[in-house]
Amino acid sequence: MARGVLLDRLPLVDTFSEGKPVKLVLFQQNDAGPQLPGMLTDRGVVDISGVVRSSHTPQLMMEGIIDDFERLRPTLEMLAETATSLPLSSVRLRAPLPRPHKILCALANYWEHA
Repeated sequence: MARGVLLDRLPLVDTFSEGKPVKLVLFQQNDAGPQLPGMLTDRGVVDISGVVRSSHTPQLMMEGIIDDFERLRPTLEMLAETATSLPLSSVRLRAPLPRPHKILCALANYWEHA
C-alpha cells in the first residue's frame, strides 16, 4: 500500500477553527527512540509531547490526549501553525492507538471479501 494512502487512513480526531483536520500520530525519530505523540500537518509532523500528559504507555498517552482534547485545542492549534515540524521522511509513524479497546466492524461489505 502506498504511503500516501496510509496517511489518508489516519484517524481524524477533530478540526481546528479554520476547519483544518487534526490527525494525531505516534512517531519515532529513530528505531530505538521513544514513541512520541504528534500531529500530522501540511508541513510534516509536529511533536506535541511537551504539552500533553506523559504516561506509562503510548496507548494511555493517546487516550489522555483524546480525553483532554478540548482543553488542549488552543495549544495544539498554535503548535500546528508555529512549531517546528519534522519532515515526514525523517520519522517512522506508529499505530496511533497501539492497543485499541474495541474494533467495530460492519457487515455491509463482508460478502465482497469473503
